[in-house]
Amino acid sequence: MKNVMMKAAVLGLTIGWTTLALSKSGEVEIIQCGGGQVRSIATTPQHSFGTYEAYTTVRTDPPGGMFDTMSGQCLGASRLSDGKPSVWGHCEWTDKDGDKVLLHFARAEGLSGKFTVVHGTGKYLGVRGTREYQVTPFPAIVGGRAVCDQGKLRYTLPD
Repeated sequence: MKNVMMKAAVLGLTIGWTTLALSKSGEVEIIQCGGGQVRSIATTPQHSFGTYEAYTTVRTDPPGGMFDTMSGQCLGASRLSDGKPSVWGHCEWTDKDGDKVLLHFARAEGLSGKFTVVHGTGKYLGVRGTREYQVTPFPAIVGGRAVCDQGKLRYTLPD
């Protein structure tokens, strides 16, 4: 009987440790939407440079996943050279506790790009990850732009 109880205890601890380890890494579908001010210099229709600041919301699908309901601020730049666009910059996501995640993003020639997690604070300290994303643009307004991007964020947190 003692042997059976010992095996059950070890099995229980193993399952607990495995569950804890799984929560330190994962994959979550992120939908980030926002808009902001755009400033640009258009030398020709084929050559321009711009900067922008955007405020975003971060949601997960399904709701309640890691990073859900964070607010974001993004600073970025865009360039059109010989008619070929590229966009890059950084976003900082903040949760309700004030903990933050800093991400770098880049995309060239099209609506697909990649986010790379650079740093985290608080519960996100040491977080690493990447996220391929697809942009859904909305109609432009004078001096501004609104977009949503969506894709799976694969992340790991240190033990």
